[in-house]
Amino acid sequence: MGFQNLQSCAQSDFSENCSFFIQDAALGFHWTNNQATLHPFVFYFKTDRELRHGSYVLLLECKTHDSIAVHLFQRKLIIFLKEKYEVLKITYFTDGCAAQYKNCKNFINLCYQEEDFEMTAEWHFFATSHGKGPCDRVGGTVKREAARANLQRPYNDQIITTYQLYMFANENIHGISYEYLTANDCKSNPPH
Repeated sequence: MGFQNLQSCAQSDFSENCSFFIQDAALGFHWTNNQATLHPFVFYFKTDRELRHGSYVLLLECKTHDSIAVHLFQRKLIIFLKEKYEVLKITYFTDGCAAQYKNCKNFINLCYQEEDFEMTAEWHFFATSHGKGPCDRVGGTVKREAARANLQRPYNDQIITTYQLYMFANENIHGISYEYLTANDCKSNPPH
C-alpha cells in the first residue's frame, strides 16, 4: 500500500480475553475470575516522508465482542489519531470474523464513516484467527507482562480488574498508548 501524507493504516483484532492469574489462588477464584477485553491497534502513518507506526490498546470491562464494541473502538482510535497526527483517511485491516468485523452492521458503519468521524475509510479483511499480525503481539505483550507481574507481586497487590491492568500497563509497558473503557462506554455508543 502506497502511503500518502494524511493517511493512516490500522491493523486490529480482539485479543483473547485477559484472564487474571493469581499464583496459589483458591480453587473458587478460577470460577469467579474477572476478565478484561483487550483490543489492540497497530497503526502506520507518514510524516515528513517517513513511515512511522504506533500501538494503541483499548482495555474494556465489557466482554461483548460485537459490532457495537468495534464502532466504539473505531471512534476512540480516530479521536486518538486526530489529537496526535493530521489524518484524513484510514485503512482498516482486520480478520473476517462475522460477529465482530465482517457483517452488515459494520458495513453500514463504514458507509457513515466520513459523516461520523470526518474521515474517509477503507476496510480490508484476511483469514480469521488469532496470532497473525502485529496487533496480536501487542495484546500478547500486555497479557504476558501482567501475568508475570502477578507472579512477582505479593498476594495483596495483584492485578485482578481491568482498571488495575490499565494502570499497570500505562506505568510499566512503554511505547504503547492505552485507554480504559467501562461497560457503560459501550452502552452509550450506539452505531447506525
